[in-house]
Amino acid sequence: MQLSVIIPCYNEEAVIAETHRQLTEVMKKLPHGYELIFVNDGSRDATLLILETTYIGNLFDEVKRRPEYIVSEKINFD
Repeated sequence: MQLSVIIPCYNEEAVIAETHRQLTEVMKKLPHGYELIFVNDGSRDATLLILETTYIGNLFDEVKRRPEYIVSEKINFD
């Protein structure tokens, strides 16, 4: 079994690194696999840049981009 955690991000540059660190710390204690899916929701700060340069390539992380201001549209992760 694998647990998927979806983390919506909007202008989170000040806290995204700590959020990732804490989530990873907790998830590593679980007895099964996991993935962290960060969904950038049109941030206007450096959130996406931080995610792409720091966490892309980590086996357990994925970054999804979402167009700005599409609140009611279904997120498709395919």
